[in-house]
Amino acid sequence: MAGGRIISSNFRFSAAPEIDFVNMKKKEIRFKDGQIVSYDTLISTMPLDKLCNETLNGDVPRPIKKATASLRHSGGYMVGVGIKQPCPSSKSWMYFPEPNCPFYRVTYLSNYSPYMTPDNRQYYSLLAETSYSDFKPVDGSRIVDDTIQGMINAGLLKEEDRKDIVDTWLFNAKYSYPIPTVERDAILQEAIPFLEHNDIYSRGRFGMWKYEVSNTDHSLMQGVELVNRLLLGEMETTIGMQYASTADGRNAAEHEHSPGDRAEAHISEEELGVTARPHKRQSAAS
Repeated sequence: MAGGRIISSNFRFSAAPEIDFVNMKKKEIRFKDGQIVSYDTLISTMPLDKLCNETLNGDVPRPIKKATASLRHSGGYMVGVGIKQPCPSSKSWMYFPEPNCPFYRVTYLSNYSPYMTPDNRQYYSLLAETSYSDFKPVDGSRIVDDTIQGMINAGLLKEEDRKDIVDTWLFNAKYSYPIPTVERDAILQEAIPFLEHNDIYSRGRFGMWKYEVSNTDHSLMQGVELVNRLLLGEMETTIGMQYASTADGRNAAEHEHSPGDRAEAHISEEELGVTARPHKRQSAAS
């Protein structure tokens, strides 16, 4: 087990050799290092499209493969900027719908902990997030420079502050947010019951593909509620899905909003430009 630590024979943490495939019929996971692990119930948080089309080793019916392959998502360029100056703000994060900057959100990352910089009396850091998709292409080779210019355009930095930038950081999150297309619920209504009929439970931001309940708190609760359902028979509420049998006896799922979904969906991690409501063109600080 590479870099892992075993708590008991049933729990392994930090042990993540890359998965080669899952044999759904034999209930076996084969890893690329040759290791094979058997399971009774599999909980997966990998993207649903990859699970059904790349990982399940030909066991998924073609219509479900085709449907899940059409699920849409955005990616995100995460750009960090370190500045050798005392932090000028006590803000946490801000949203920017203006067209003069590429990012939709900027976080004063160094405000979260004094240990985020070498010395919080002399340095601060900003983290900017820029979304991209097939419908919104972004030039990744220019995104760091475009982000710094956008920070100047938005008033977060001054032109003369460029000389005080001591470091930049770039990460390309190819799966950033699931996009709630009009076809999504019908796709989930087929894919999720099929997987669960085969003892595979797909949960999390991209496991369930439900943008409206994919914040960090939602994703954690999906895990908690699924375990309570499997062990205690309790109903899941966060995912907003109820299971039923159709007239022909097939498994199916009905989608409903969980309590509070409508109120929460636009608050903490809404990606502007994907599901944003009409609004005035001004930045908002949290």
